[in-house]
Formats: sequence, C-alpha cells, structure tokens
Amino acid sequence: MTVIDRPLRRSDRKRATDRRPEWWPLSSDADLWDQIDHRELDALTEAFRRHGQAAYAVALAITADPELAQHAVTTTFGRLFADARGIALDTLRLAILAAVRRSAGQLAEGRSPSDRTGDARLGTVLGGLAPDVRDVLALAIAGRCGSADIVAITGYDRATVHRHMRVGLHHVGAALDRGAKGHS
Repeated sequence: MTVIDRPLRRSDRKRATDRRPEWWPLSSDADLWDQIDHRELDALTEAFRRHGQAAYAVALAITADPELAQHAVTTTFGRLFADARGIALDTLRLAILAAVRRSAGQLAEGRSPSDRTGDARLGTVLGGLAPDVRDVLALAIAGRCGSADIVAITGYDRATVHRHMRVGLHHVGAALDRGAKGHS
C-alpha cells in the first residue's frame, strides 16, 4: 500500500505550528524583541497577540475614542517594527505601553472632553485630568501596571507617581459620586 492509497493520519498533516519559526513556541519577550529587531514579522504578530489588548486599553483610556485608540496602537507597533533599537526600556511590554502612551497622548492633545465619544467611559472620566495624571491612571487601571512599571514607563519618580494616583483617584471618585447622584 502506497502513501497515496492509505487514509491520511494526523501525523501526515502539516500543522500550523510546523510552519512557524523554530523560536516561536518558547519565545520570551526578550527573544521576541530580538526577532523584531531583525525584522521578523511573525515576532511582531506574536508581540501584538501578547500585548495588543493592554496597549489598546491604555490608548482608549487616554483618548476616549476607539478609532484614535486603534490608530495609536497601530502606530506604536509600526514604529516598534521600524526601529526596535531606539527603545530603552527593559521589557517589551513596558516599551509597548510607553510608546502607546506617547502616541495616544499626542492624538488626544487639543481635544476637549466634550469631543470624546461616550463609549470609552474610563477615557471620558480621565479626559478632565492633567495629561500626566491621566497617563498614570490609564497605565495603572487599563494597562494593569504597578507603580514600578509606571516609574519605568513615564520617567517620573515614585513619589510623583503616587501623588498622581491620589489626585486621579480623587477625581475619579468625585466623578462616580456625581454619576450616582444623577441616577438617584
């Protein structure tokens, strides 16, 4: 019986994972970063799979506009692919969140809170804050970053990050109180 005459077995089928580069299944973020630096598009795709959702959440919290948030994320990953060497942070996740923070902040500049869509509730609440306070809260809430990560991303000292958190959380609490009074 030839190979053609017998039914196909699972071992005969080429799996999707067989087409991936050899570094793919066990790649750490450091390995991905190295592969992105060598212009491996599969590595950029994997970085997006791992960190794209957090990047979008941070961008949406900053811009309060889904289209602008998507544009910020796309710009961030495009720049990362174009020049991974220009990034000075220790981890790929922090580098992505720092870049999306800058990109989203630039897109949100000059827009008043009334220009923002109602779909992005966190972004609408954060829109009334000073940009540095807004960014710290967006990284903490949407990006799920701890204070050490926020210090690394923003370059602020730990006391400034904590002060921005207090100010921002006070503002968010006041906004929630106003919303609760409006619904009662």
